[in-house]
Amino acid sequence: MKKEVYYLMAIIAGILFSIVLRYPMVPHEQGWDSFTIHQMAQSISTYGYMKWIFNPLSYMGYYPYSYASGIPVLLSGFSQVSGLDMEHTILFFCMVESILFFLFAYMAASLFTRNFIFKFLAGMVYSLSPGVVWFTDWTISTRGPVIMLFPLFIFVVFKTFENKRFNKKYAFLSVIIFLTAMVVHNMYIFLIVALLSYILSKILFLIKSKTFPIKKGVFYVISHVVLPILFVLLFLALIYTPIIFKINIQAYSSINEETIFEVLHAYGGKVGIIFIMIPAGIYFLLKNKRKRLPDMFLAVNTLLIAPILLSPYYVSLGFLFVFLILCIYPFSSVKNTYKRLRTEKYKRYIIFIILIFVILWAAQSKFHAISVRQVEKIDEDYCEPPVYDTAITLKYMGDGGFVSNDYTIHGRISAYSERKNIVDRVYPINNYINSSSVHPVLKKDILSWFNDGPYKDHKELHLDYRYWSQFRYNVRENTVNDLRDKYDIQYYVENLRISGEINYYNKGVYQSKYFKYLDESQYTLYQNQEISIRYFR
Repeated sequence: MKKEVYYLMAIIAGILFSIVLRYPMVPHEQGWDSFTIHQMAQSISTYGYMKWIFNPLSYMGYYPYSYASGIPVLLSGFSQVSGLDMEHTILFFCMVESILFFLFAYMAASLFTRNFIFKFLAGMVYSLSPGVVWFTDWTISTRGPVIMLFPLFIFVVFKTFENKRFNKKYAFLSVIIFLTAMVVHNMYIFLIVALLSYILSKILFLIKSKTFPIKKGVFYVISHVVLPILFVLLFLALIYTPIIFKINIQAYSSINEETIFEVLHAYGGKVGIIFIMIPAGIYFLLKNKRKRLPDMFLAVNTLLIAPILLSPYYVSLGFLFVFLILCIYPFSSVKNTYKRLRTEKYKRYIIFIILIFVILWAAQSKFHAISVRQVEKIDEDYCEPPVYDTAITLKYMGDGGFVSNDYTIHGRISAYSERKNIVDRVYPINNYINSSSVHPVLKKDILSWFNDGPYKDHKELHLDYRYWSQFRYNVRENTVNDLRDKYDIQYYVENLRISGEINYYNKGVYQSKYFKYLDESQYTLYQNQEISIRYFR
């Protein structure tokens, strides 16, 4: 068969492997933020519109009491068209995401080399990296789709200016991708950094093409000694810049052995064990004699993200594709290796080694996703069957909201039961806030605009903290009754495993005397081995 057929079969196998890795190992949806997105999408299906849109900025979550709306709209639309419930719509969406992660990374890798093995490895390590598996393992996070769009955006931007011509179709597509990312999550700012990296690398590339030829010996010294040293020094200087000037980037205020280990652990947890190959990738990148524009882009992007590297959670996700390309970059630089790959003598061994690598890589990613799941008496990372059964039972009871002694199961029961509750970040879903309730004022801190928008409510409500937390303490009975009537709370859902406590972000505290009275009352409407529903009247 022709090699194109082999390539196609390998791509199909890679896609199928990515899908299989998303096969659920738990009975129901996983995560924390996932259930908020679940509830938002279900709200659109129920009411037919987005109840949190008070301003055009609300679509991006840049207005008080709103959230980026792209993914909830997509989930709701597919759920209504397909007839799938929201939980299985999310599972299907995760499998589609896994395919697109592979394909987009494969496409973007073609910018660096035409070698199929390199492009195939790029697609596989991206789709199967721990960070990506974590966000596509039967959980819906708005961060995941932005990470998915990152390599596609890079590919389209390069194609827009390919061959010194401005391609209008790719330019239009790049704008569409950027606008899509804006209504998905505020991590779209990493696309801006990528675009800036492209512009700077384009300028450097043009300057490089105008320089005079350098003697071979001098060039060797510059490329193998001077340039790596300057790059490392500049890289370290940029890392320390926020610390020196006391710029708050949610980073560590000082550097010591413990914090360095934590930072490396955070990156390793998202990028994977292949993270140790990044120094080798940077070395081969710098010593490459024939640096093309994509190579320049990698170097510039690495320097631009240096000042925010000490904020590992979002950086490791936002620039995951860049990190992984650096990890496998040595494979695109060692020419003798590729000459051997093309011979029949080594073909079988190389294919076998790649298969072993992919399987071990996938196993490590899946193991990481499972190992970080908290398995404790008061906080499982997935919706357990007793919680799901309680939610479905509550769904078909009478009207009214509910409270719970467990903050975690509270959100999950809200998603499945479609009930009003006061523990939520998107308050308009529960009819507690409307457009007349918002009193927007412009924020003085301009840098915070990128996080949650330029406005804040000067009479800001904190329903999930202020009101729900009042049930935790030994408040007076009339205070509880006032809150109960104000928010139409008719049910109390108790996690029996922590009876006598309130779980708020996995920190048990003693609950109020009023809740203790409910525990001893006869108003139990439903109870299974772990959860009970009591009438709150």
